[in-house]
Amino acid sequence: MIGIYDSGSGGLHSLCAIRKRCPSVDILYRGDLAHAPYGTKTREQLLPILRENLSLFRALGCHHILLACMTASSLLPLLSYEDGRGVYPITDAVGMSALALTKNKRVGIVSTSRTMKEGKLKDYLSARGVSVSESEADLLVALAERGQTSPSDAEVRAIVQASVETHLCAGVDTLVLGCTHFPYFEEAFRYAMGEGVSLISSAQAGALSFLKQIPKDVLKGQGHIHFI
Repeated sequence: MIGIYDSGSGGLHSLCAIRKRCPSVDILYRGDLAHAPYGTKTREQLLPILRENLSLFRALGCHHILLACMTASSLLPLLSYEDGRGVYPITDAVGMSALALTKNKRVGIVSTSRTMKEGKLKDYLSARGVSVSESEADLLVALAERGQTSPSDAEVRAIVQASVETHLCAGVDTLVLGCTHFPYFEEAFRYAMGEGVSLISSAQAGALSFLKQIPKDVLKGQGHIHFI
């Protein structure tokens, strides 16, 4: 049995990616809507929330947990070893995907405000010679949670366009959708960025990396999904 932990419905993208490759795995899914959104909260607000939710997974017998939320992943190093034991953040996996895709060494990251302030993904890429531009799109999280995701929606288009201007000016050839909610708006991002720019879903990149790291016997089950 594995766990998938997100601040809301964004982690369902990770769940789908895992189920596609491992249909028999048993999954506990936690979308913490009671404390959402994570991306606009402070460290002091989020760390107790992370500890509480990770403890819940372990109390239910789940010891391999994909931390699908990029904001939560960026804060994982601040937890104790015991609190972070068996937890797999998506940050490095997203960074590796960006490194593999970029040709001109210019990568853009659209994320939440807290993820941007922590700067974990930017630091990872910058240390490897990549020029990084950043922007936030906090408002997309609330739109995703209420199902307002159509690329023809005027509000969606306006928020997405405002969030990519920095990256268009920077000439990036790769754009990281640095929140698991943002793949809901992939079509709008593709339109705004134009042809020739690769998009990376943090949800999918994190899920695939997670599957490579955990013991194979953990993936054997009856295909049950439980929402907690």
